[in-house]
Amino acid sequence: MKSNILFSLIIVSILLVLCISYYCVKNNGEITITGIVNPTEWDERNTVSTIEISVPMPSDDPVDQDYTENFKIIDDEKGRELLEQIDNLVEVKGIAINSDDGSLTIRIKKFKVLEIRKHSTCEDEITQIAQQLLIQKPSK
Repeated sequence: MKSNILFSLIIVSILLVLCISYYCVKNNGEITITGIVNPTEWDERNTVSTIEISVPMPSDDPVDQDYTENFKIIDDEKGRELLEQIDNLVEVKGIAINSDDGSLTIRIKKFKVLEIRKHSTCEDEITQIAQQLLIQKPSK
């Protein structure tokens, strides 16, 4: 019984690898993702140096409805162009690359901005909180 389950798992794993390989070969490894550009690392001058794209993934789990998959961006010319789109919703076409650490990585071929989002700063957030407190202030 245990050997049947193990054998089934091995067969399913092999089929999954073959399907993914076929998809990548069929599309020359190119994938298209849509998500939000997020900073992940900053340099010594506090400038964003590394970004990723957070892609919402469907989930049937009512507890984990906000599941996202994060794709690291290769630091090349197109990747640096994407640095200007932090917090924006983008569609990216690129080549999926297997990283040594097992993370999802993409080399961007092209991208387009789908939605520009307002960048909020701490000052903006403090102002909003102060305005809300003034509105909620009980009258005497």
